[in-house]
Parts: sequence; structure tokens; C-alpha cells
Amino acid sequence: TLEVKSCLRKTEIKEAAEATQQLYEKVYDPRASVYQDYGQNVKLPFCAVIGFYGEIDLADDENGRFWLRNNSKYLQAICLVGKFSWINMAGKGWIMRLGDQETFEETKRFMAVLLDNIRTLSDERLSYFREAHRDWLSVYIRDQEGLFQS
Repeated sequence: TLEVKSCLRKTEIKEAAEATQQLYEKVYDPRASVYQDYGQNVKLPFCAVIGFYGEIDLADDENGRFWLRNNSKYLQAICLVGKFSWINMAGKGWIMRLGDQETFEETKRFMAVLLDNIRTLSDERLSYFREAHRDWLSVYIRDQEGLFQS
């Protein structure tokens, strides 16, 4: 999931983190009937937020890492174009790249991580469905058989 903000402040980051927490804890609740068959194979979405304008004091490595650890537990990536990007690396925590107004390397990094995770999660979901095929639509097609006969 990607939340795009014209103006990104700490308030918007907190709101995105809360929305992601709700997504993880309610929508992807392993006790929900739709996910019971999948067990450990449920793939949580990669959640990120990007903003184009804003003044946030997250460009300081240590203070930014501390704030993110305490306020954006469920997000994996945050970018303020031209200022910084943060990626929450498994096992390493939040890693920052400072912005560059000429090359925008921080934004390229953010987009590369976002796209790589989308592709990885999509491949994992696809391979699971190929191995354990779930026929979700035939029940609807069978219910409609009389409509399609000539």
C-alpha cells in the first residue's frame, strides 16, 4: 500500500502508521475465516508513505530513528522528496538516506524498494496459489448455470 501526501508531516506519518496497524490487525487477522486456510502463508502488504512537501526533523539519523521506532511501527518506508527516505529493514531497523535536490537519490531508493517489495510479495502469493489452488469463483458460476444455457 502506498499513501501519497502533497504535504508530509509527523502527523500524517502517525496517521499512516495507525491505518497500517488497523490493516494488519483487523483485515489480515489470522483468526478471520478467509485466512484460516493459509496459516503462515498470509503475506502482509508492504506499507509506505511519500510526501512532496513538508518540513520534518527526521533528517537527523539518530533522532529520526528513535522517533520512527516509537511512532511508525507498521510502516516499512517513508520518503519526503528531496529531503530523505527511510526504509525499515528487517533485522536492522530504520535506515536513512539523505535527500539530494539534484539527483533525488533518496526518492529513487524509496521507489526501488517499494517496487521490489511489490514484486516479491506478488511472486510469493502467486507461487502459493499455484501450489494450493483455491477455486473461489466456481461456486458463483455454478449458481448461475441456468442463465447461460441456450
